Amino acid sequence: ELTDTCMIRRLKQDVLTDLPVVQHSVVPLEVPLREYRKAENDFLAWLDREAPEMAKSAAKIKGLARVTNLRRLAGRIKIPAVLDWIKGFRDDTGHKLLVGLAHYAVSDALVAGFPARSCTLVDGRVTGDEKHIRFARFNTDPDCALCFANIEAAGTGWSCTATSDAALAELPWRPGDVAQFIGRVAGIGRGVTGRGSHLRYLLAEDTVDADIAKLLQQKSGWAAAAIDGDAEVSDLDLYDQIVGNMKTRRK
Repeated sequence: ELTDTCMIRRLKQDVLTDLPVVQHSVVPLEVPLREYRKAENDFLAWLDREAPEMAKSAAKIKGLARVTNLRRLAGRIKIPAVLDWIKGFRDDTGHKLLVGLAHYAVSDALVAGFPARSCTLVDGRVTGDEKHIRFARFNTDPDCALCFANIEAAGTGWSCTATSDAALAELPWRPGDVAQFIGRVAGIGRGVTGRGSHLRYLLAEDTVDADIAKLLQQKSGWAAAAIDGDAEVSDLDLYDQIVGNMKTRRK
């Protein structure tokens, strides 16, 4: 049968025509770069010194591990700037905010920056019924203004009805994780009725943080084009792209 070999894909914006458009904004953060720049230069020196002597696959595996460390460092050095931005957002809008994160050290530091009654945390350390209890508290408790959540942990299994506003304080590797995360506050029965959903990308400028953001945007476009049949799509190597950006910064 035709259905055994074909897929009919209907886009959300075509099916749910009354949904407000999701807005995406980049928020560049000024951060102290001395520690980060040293770490990035050390990585590039390692590439020049040792990677050429290794098999290409082995060099890439070790290189990716080092890039992950840089990603973690970028998250850590922007903690003060993220705290300031969240406080400013709350003062300016009064809206609740869903904040996406990747590493415990960053989420713990952000949670510590606010009174316990004003926020909740959901990550890999929170499981079972407690996870749903914390999401429910964010949805229903007027005093709970902030939900700090691991991007993957918050990406499925619940609907946010307390706010249409979300921010990524750290970025995932996969575009699908971004879509799942913003999907918590965008859709039928999600978000605040009548208010368009808005996702902010809180980026440390001139770091791997901004590099990953650019690649996520590109890869999201390629994924849509591949499925919708709009264009021939060739995948780019994430690691090589990021290393290329680092080398450009060093020049």
